[in-house]
Amino acid sequence: LWPDVFTLDEPELLWIAIALVVPYAWIRAARLRWVLDPLVAEAAHDPRARFDRAHLLGSGWVSYVVLMILPFKVGEVSRPLLLAAARQPGVGVPEAVGAVGIERIVDGLLVCAMLFGGIAASDAVPRVHRNPLPSSNGISGCTEGGTPTRKGPPRSPRRVGSRSSAQTC
Repeated sequence: LWPDVFTLDEPELLWIAIALVVPYAWIRAARLRWVLDPLVAEAAHDPRARFDRAHLLGSGWVSYVVLMILPFKVGEVSRPLLLAAARQPGVGVPEAVGAVGIERIVDGLLVCAMLFGGIAASDAVPRVHRNPLPSSNGISGCTEGGTPTRKGPPRSPRRVGSRSSAQTC
């Protein structure tokens, strides 16, 4: 099942991925703080009151470890419990669950945006090219200006599924 020798084709990519974990954790903590700070400020009756940054980062790192060790994604449950255990004013278990839920939704949207942005920026999407050789669809090739040339008489434009002569290659 497992290989005898584990090798990486491009080990520098592993180091890049490891280096990106720390900024990713900081960004997730900042998003969570953005959700929790108004709750703390309202409950403390102090507009400058903030959720403790050490608890935000610590809950993230501990939940990563719990997620890796325990089955059934228990790490996702551990983070709201750790945030509620920080005993910040205005943040109990329901508020922590809601904040983590909002943060996970935003995280999922950002991951989707990065995926689609990467696909759009890459050459992974195949380009559609017309075959310049004669084919059964009536198009025999393309002129220098990009207009398709036909083998035989032009089709009536009123027929369903007919191709327009303004079509390009």
